[in-house]
Amino acid sequence: MKPIVFMVSGQGSQYYQMGLDFYSENEFFYKSIHSLNDVAKEKFGTSVIDIMYDHKKHMSEAFEDPVISSLGIYLIEYALASTLIHCGIKPAKIIGSSMGMFVSSVLAQCLDKYQGLEAIYHLMTLIKERGEHGCMIMVLADPSLYHGSEILRDNAVLAAMDKAFGFVLSMHLTNLDCVENYLDKIEVSFHRLPVSRAYHSHWMDIIKDEFLNMNLHFSSTEPSTSLICCAKTDELKTVGTLDLWNAVRSPLLFSDTIAKIEEKMASCYIDIGPSGMMATGLKYILPQHSQSEIYTILSPHKQASKNFERIKALIRN
Repeated sequence: MKPIVFMVSGQGSQYYQMGLDFYSENEFFYKSIHSLNDVAKEKFGTSVIDIMYDHKKHMSEAFEDPVISSLGIYLIEYALASTLIHCGIKPAKIIGSSMGMFVSSVLAQCLDKYQGLEAIYHLMTLIKERGEHGCMIMVLADPSLYHGSEILRDNAVLAAMDKAFGFVLSMHLTNLDCVENYLDKIEVSFHRLPVSRAYHSHWMDIIKDEFLNMNLHFSSTEPSTSLICCAKTDELKTVGTLDLWNAVRSPLLFSDTIAKIEEKMASCYIDIGPSGMMATGLKYILPQHSQSEIYTILSPHKQASKNFERIKALIRN
Protein backbone atom coordinates (compact mmCIF):
# COMPACT_ATOMS: atom_id res chain seq x y z
CA MET A 1 0.00 0.00 0.00
CA LYS A 2 1.27 3.46 -0.85
CA PRO A 3 2.04 5.82 2.06
CA ILE A 4 -0.97 7.95 3.01
CA VAL A 5 -0.64 11.74 2.91
CA PHE A 6 -3.30 13.93 4.53
CA MET A 7 -3.75 17.32 2.84
CA VAL A 8 -5.19 19.97 5.17
CA SER A 9 -6.54 23.20 3.65
CA GLY A 10 -7.25 26.61 5.16
CA GLN A 11 -9.16 29.81 4.38
CA GLY A 12 -10.88 29.75 1.01
CA SER A 13 -12.08 26.16 1.32
CA GLN A 14 -15.11 26.96 3.48
CA TYR A 15 -18.80 27.25 2.62
CA TYR A 16 -22.10 27.10 4.45
CA GLN A 17 -23.38 23.53 4.97
CA MET A 18 -19.88 22.11 4.47
CA GLY A 19 -19.76 18.47 5.47
CA LEU A 20 -23.45 18.42 6.36
CA ASP A 21 -24.15 15.16 4.53
CA PHE A 22 -21.35 13.33 6.38
CA TYR A 23 -22.35 15.02 9.64
CA SER A 24 -25.84 13.54 9.19
CA GLU A 25 -24.63 10.08 8.19
CA ASN A 26 -21.48 9.26 10.18
CA GLU A 27 -21.83 9.02 13.96
CA PHE A 28 -18.12 9.26 14.76
CA PHE A 29 -17.73 12.38 12.60
CA TYR A 30 -20.84 13.87 14.24
CA LYS A 31 -19.52 13.26 17.76
CA SER A 32 -16.06 14.59 16.91
CA ILE A 33 -17.50 17.87 15.65
CA HIS A 34 -19.74 18.27 18.67
CA SER A 35 -16.91 17.64 21.13
CA LEU A 36 -15.14 20.72 19.76
CA ASN A 37 -18.29 22.77 19.22
CA ASP A 38 -19.23 22.30 22.88
CA VAL A 39 -15.87 23.76 23.90
CA ALA A 40 -16.28 26.66 21.46
CA LYS A 41 -19.69 27.45 22.95
CA GLU A 42 -18.30 27.37 26.48
CA LYS A 43 -15.11 29.35 25.82
CA PHE A 44 -16.16 31.75 23.05
CA GLY A 45 -19.93 31.91 23.49
CA THR A 46 -20.52 30.77 19.92
CA SER A 47 -22.01 27.62 18.43
CA VAL A 48 -20.09 27.16 15.20
CA ILE A 49 -22.48 24.39 14.15
CA ASP A 50 -25.54 26.64 14.45
CA ILE A 51 -23.98 29.22 12.13
CA MET A 52 -22.30 26.80 9.73
CA TYR A 53 -25.45 24.70 9.33
CA ASP A 54 -28.00 27.51 9.42
CA HIS A 55 -30.76 26.21 7.13
CA LYS A 56 -31.37 29.76 5.89
CA LYS A 57 -27.87 29.91 4.40
CA HIS A 58 -27.20 28.42 0.98
CA MET A 59 -23.78 26.96 0.25
CA SER A 60 -23.36 29.47 -2.58
CA GLU A 61 -23.45 32.39 -0.09
CA ALA A 62 -20.03 33.72 0.90
CA PHE A 63 -18.97 32.38 4.31
CA GLU A 64 -16.49 35.16 5.02
CA ASP A 65 -16.47 35.83 8.77
CA PRO A 66 -12.80 35.21 9.64
CA VAL A 67 -13.45 33.75 13.08
CA ILE A 68 -16.47 31.53 12.48
CA SER A 69 -15.36 30.24 9.07
CA SER A 70 -11.90 29.34 10.41
CA LEU A 71 -13.38 27.58 13.42
CA GLY A 72 -15.73 25.75 11.06
CA ILE A 73 -12.85 24.56 8.88
CA TYR A 74 -10.99 23.45 12.01
CA LEU A 75 -13.96 21.44 13.30
CA ILE A 76 -14.55 19.78 9.94
CA GLU A 77 -10.92 18.87 9.29
CA TYR A 78 -10.19 17.61 12.78
CA ALA A 79 -13.37 15.50 12.79
CA LEU A 80 -12.70 14.03 9.33
CA ALA A 81 -9.07 13.20 10.11
CA SER A 82 -10.14 11.61 13.41
CA THR A 83 -12.76 9.53 11.61
CA LEU A 84 -10.20 8.27 9.10
CA ILE A 85 -7.71 7.42 11.84
CA HIS A 86 -10.48 5.69 13.83
CA CYS A 87 -11.00 3.43 10.79
CA GLY A 88 -7.31 2.59 10.60
CA ILE A 89 -6.43 5.07 7.85
CA LYS A 90 -3.40 6.83 9.32
CA PRO A 91 -1.11 9.31 7.57
CA ALA A 92 2.58 8.80 6.98
CA LYS A 93 2.80 12.50 6.11
CA ILE A 94 0.64 15.56 6.70
CA ILE A 95 0.66 18.61 4.41
CA GLY A 96 -0.68 21.77 6.05
CA SER A 97 -1.73 24.71 3.88
CA SER A 98 -2.32 28.11 5.50
CA MET A 99 -4.77 27.78 8.43
CA GLY A 100 -4.65 24.04 7.87
CA MET A 101 -1.33 24.04 9.74
CA PHE A 102 -3.23 24.39 13.00
CA VAL A 103 -5.14 21.13 12.51
CA SER A 104 -1.98 19.58 11.06
CA SER A 105 -0.07 20.45 14.23
CA VAL A 106 -2.80 18.79 16.29
CA LEU A 107 -2.70 15.64 14.15
CA ALA A 108 1.10 15.59 14.56
CA GLN A 109 0.59 15.82 18.35
CA CYS A 110 2.32 19.18 18.78
CA LEU A 111 -0.90 20.80 20.05
CA ASP A 112 -3.92 19.13 21.59
CA LYS A 113 -7.24 19.71 19.84
CA TYR A 114 -8.43 22.31 22.35
CA GLN A 115 -5.17 24.29 22.20
CA GLY A 116 -5.45 24.30 18.42
CA LEU A 117 -9.02 25.55 18.66
CA GLU A 118 -8.03 28.40 20.97
CA ALA A 119 -5.05 29.34 18.79
CA ILE A 120 -7.28 29.60 15.71
CA TYR A 121 -9.86 31.63 17.61
CA HIS A 122 -7.37 34.14 18.98
CA LEU A 123 -5.50 34.58 15.70
CA MET A 124 -8.66 35.10 13.68
CA THR A 125 -10.12 37.43 16.30
CA LEU A 126 -7.00 39.58 15.95
CA ILE A 127 -7.38 39.55 12.18
CA LYS A 128 -11.08 40.41 12.36
CA GLU A 129 -10.71 43.21 14.89
CA ARG A 130 -7.44 44.79 13.78
CA GLY A 131 -6.73 43.59 10.26
CA GLU A 132 -7.71 45.71 7.29
CA HIS A 133 -10.34 44.43 4.89
CA GLY A 134 -8.88 42.65 1.92
CA CYS A 135 -9.54 39.97 -0.64
CA MET A 136 -7.87 37.21 -2.61
CA ILE A 137 -8.24 36.28 -6.28
CA MET A 138 -7.39 33.04 -8.06
CA VAL A 139 -5.93 33.88 -11.47
CA LEU A 140 -5.88 31.17 -14.13
CA ALA A 141 -2.61 32.11 -15.78
CA ASP A 142 1.11 31.58 -15.43
CA PRO A 143 2.68 33.49 -12.49
CA SER A 144 4.93 35.28 -14.99
CA LEU A 145 1.90 37.46 -15.73
CA TYR A 146 2.23 38.97 -12.26
CA HIS A 147 5.95 39.62 -12.57
CA GLY A 148 5.47 41.30 -15.94
CA SER A 149 2.58 43.54 -14.91
CA GLU A 150 3.22 46.81 -13.10
CA ILE A 151 -0.50 47.14 -12.31
CA LEU A 152 -0.61 43.77 -10.57
CA ARG A 153 2.68 44.32 -8.72
CA ASP A 154 1.58 47.75 -7.48
CA ASN A 155 -1.83 46.62 -6.25
CA ALA A 156 -1.42 43.04 -5.05
CA VAL A 157 1.07 40.46 -3.83
CA LEU A 158 1.53 36.82 -4.77
CA ALA A 159 -0.11 34.71 -2.08
CA ALA A 160 0.28 31.35 -3.81
CA MET A 161 2.05 30.15 -6.94
CA ASP A 162 1.41 27.02 -8.98
CA LYS A 163 2.55 27.08 -12.60
CA ALA A 164 0.30 24.15 -13.45
CA PHE A 165 -2.97 25.99 -12.89
CA GLY A 166 -2.39 29.60 -11.87
CA PHE A 167 -1.65 31.86 -8.94
CA VAL A 168 -3.44 33.64 -6.11
CA LEU A 169 -3.29 37.39 -5.51
CA SER A 170 -3.83 39.00 -2.14
CA MET A 171 -4.73 42.69 -1.90
CA HIS A 172 -6.35 45.47 0.09
CA LEU A 173 -10.05 45.85 -0.66
CA THR A 174 -9.48 49.31 -2.18
CA ASN A 175 -7.28 47.74 -4.88
CA LEU A 176 -9.81 45.13 -5.99
CA ASP A 177 -11.51 47.08 -8.79
CA CYS A 178 -8.22 48.07 -10.36
CA VAL A 179 -6.96 44.48 -10.41
CA GLU A 180 -10.20 42.96 -11.68
CA ASN A 181 -10.61 45.60 -14.39
CA TYR A 182 -7.08 44.93 -15.60
CA LEU A 183 -7.62 41.15 -15.73
CA ASP A 184 -10.89 41.66 -17.59
CA LYS A 185 -9.15 43.97 -20.07
CA ILE A 186 -6.46 41.42 -20.92
CA GLU A 187 -9.05 38.63 -20.94
CA VAL A 188 -7.55 36.48 -18.19
CA SER A 189 -9.95 34.29 -16.20
CA PHE A 190 -10.10 34.72 -12.44
CA HIS A 191 -12.43 34.25 -9.49
CA ARG A 192 -12.60 35.65 -5.97
CA LEU A 193 -11.97 33.41 -2.99
CA PRO A 194 -14.51 33.54 -0.13
CA VAL A 195 -12.31 35.54 2.24
CA SER A 196 -12.52 39.03 3.71
CA ARG A 197 -8.86 39.61 4.59
CA ALA A 198 -5.62 39.69 2.59
CA TYR A 199 -3.98 36.53 3.92
CA HIS A 200 -0.39 35.70 2.98
CA SER A 201 0.51 39.36 2.58
CA HIS A 202 2.09 42.31 4.40
CA TRP A 203 -1.42 43.55 5.24
CA MET A 204 -1.39 40.97 8.04
CA ASP A 205 1.78 42.24 9.67
CA ILE A 206 -0.08 44.61 12.00
CA ILE A 207 -1.00 41.64 14.21
CA LYS A 208 2.26 39.69 13.97
CA ASP A 209 3.84 40.69 17.29
CA GLU A 210 0.64 40.16 19.24
CA PHE A 211 0.16 36.69 17.79
CA LEU A 212 3.79 35.68 18.38
CA ASN A 213 3.45 36.79 22.01
CA MET A 214 0.50 34.46 22.56
CA ASN A 215 1.21 31.83 25.19
CA LEU A 216 0.56 28.69 23.17
CA HIS A 217 1.17 25.53 25.17
CA PHE A 218 2.71 23.04 22.78
CA SER A 219 2.42 19.42 23.85
CA SER A 220 5.62 18.77 21.92
CA THR A 221 7.73 20.79 19.53
CA GLU A 222 8.64 17.64 17.57
CA PRO A 223 5.92 16.28 15.25
CA SER A 224 5.01 12.62 15.80
CA THR A 225 4.18 12.33 12.08
CA SER A 226 6.10 13.85 9.19
CA LEU A 227 4.68 17.38 8.92
CA ILE A 228 5.13 19.62 5.89
CA CYS A 229 4.05 23.26 5.60
CA CYS A 230 3.18 24.56 2.12
CA ALA A 231 4.89 27.84 2.97
CA LYS A 232 8.18 26.00 3.60
CA THR A 233 7.91 22.98 1.24
CA ASP A 234 10.14 20.93 3.56
CA GLU A 235 9.41 18.73 6.55
CA LEU A 236 9.33 20.62 9.85
CA LYS A 237 11.61 19.09 12.46
CA THR A 238 10.09 21.30 15.15
CA VAL A 239 6.89 23.35 15.39
CA GLY A 240 6.45 26.64 17.22
CA THR A 241 4.32 29.77 17.15
CA LEU A 242 6.49 31.30 14.42
CA ASP A 243 5.80 28.31 12.16
CA LEU A 244 2.05 28.80 12.57
CA TRP A 245 2.46 32.50 11.75
CA ASN A 246 4.54 31.76 8.66
CA ALA A 247 1.90 29.30 7.49
CA VAL A 248 -0.69 32.08 7.20
CA ARG A 249 1.66 34.95 6.29
CA SER A 250 4.13 33.55 3.75
CA PRO A 251 3.26 32.65 0.14
CA LEU A 252 2.01 29.10 -0.43
CA LEU A 253 4.13 26.84 -2.63
CA PHE A 254 1.90 23.81 -3.09
CA SER A 255 3.40 22.53 -6.34
CA ASP A 256 6.95 22.75 -4.95
CA THR A 257 5.81 20.90 -1.83
CA ILE A 258 4.28 18.09 -3.87
CA ALA A 259 7.30 17.89 -6.18
CA LYS A 260 9.59 17.14 -3.24
CA ILE A 261 7.31 14.34 -2.05
CA GLU A 262 6.99 12.88 -5.54
CA GLU A 263 10.78 12.77 -5.90
CA LYS A 264 10.90 10.30 -3.02
CA MET A 265 7.74 8.20 -3.34
CA ALA A 266 4.33 7.65 -4.86
CA SER A 267 1.62 8.38 -2.33
CA CYS A 268 -2.06 8.08 -1.58
CA TYR A 269 -3.15 11.71 -1.11
CA ILE A 270 -6.35 12.26 0.88
CA ASP A 271 -7.84 15.77 1.01
CA ILE A 272 -9.43 16.22 4.44
CA GLY A 273 -10.61 19.77 3.71
CA PRO A 274 -14.28 20.68 3.30
CA SER A 275 -14.17 21.45 -0.42
CA GLY A 276 -11.57 19.13 -1.93
CA MET A 277 -9.71 22.09 -3.41
CA MET A 278 -6.24 20.70 -2.65
CA ALA A 279 -7.12 17.45 -4.42
CA THR A 280 -8.37 19.45 -7.40
CA GLY A 281 -5.13 21.41 -7.56
CA LEU A 282 -3.10 18.23 -7.20
CA LYS A 283 -4.65 16.78 -10.37
CA TYR A 284 -2.97 19.56 -12.34
CA ILE A 285 0.33 19.29 -10.49
CA LEU A 286 1.17 15.58 -10.53
CA PRO A 287 3.38 14.54 -13.44
CA GLN A 288 1.76 12.24 -16.00
CA HIS A 289 3.99 9.30 -15.03
CA SER A 290 3.13 9.57 -11.31
CA GLN A 291 1.81 6.43 -9.65
CA SER A 292 0.22 8.45 -6.85
CA GLU A 293 -3.51 8.40 -6.12
CA ILE A 294 -5.80 11.29 -5.16
CA TYR A 295 -8.91 11.06 -2.99
CA THR A 296 -11.54 13.58 -1.92
CA ILE A 297 -14.18 12.94 0.74
CA LEU A 298 -16.04 16.20 1.36
CA SER A 299 -17.25 18.55 -1.36
CA PRO A 300 -20.31 20.65 -2.22
CA HIS A 301 -21.48 17.68 -4.34
CA LYS A 302 -22.49 15.70 -1.21
CA GLN A 303 -20.90 12.33 -1.95
CA ALA A 304 -19.04 12.10 1.37
CA SER A 305 -20.21 8.71 2.62
CA LYS A 306 -19.72 7.12 -0.79
CA ASN A 307 -16.23 8.64 -1.09
CA PHE A 308 -15.35 7.58 2.45
CA GLU A 309 -16.39 3.95 1.89
CA ARG A 310 -14.45 3.90 -1.38
CA ILE A 311 -11.29 5.01 0.40
CA LYS A 312 -11.75 2.42 3.14
CA ALA A 313 -12.25 -0.36 0.60
CA LEU A 314 -9.31 0.61 -1.59
CA ILE A 315 -6.86 1.04 1.26
CA ARG A 316 -7.88 -2.16 3.02
CA ASN A 317 -7.34 -4.08 -0.21
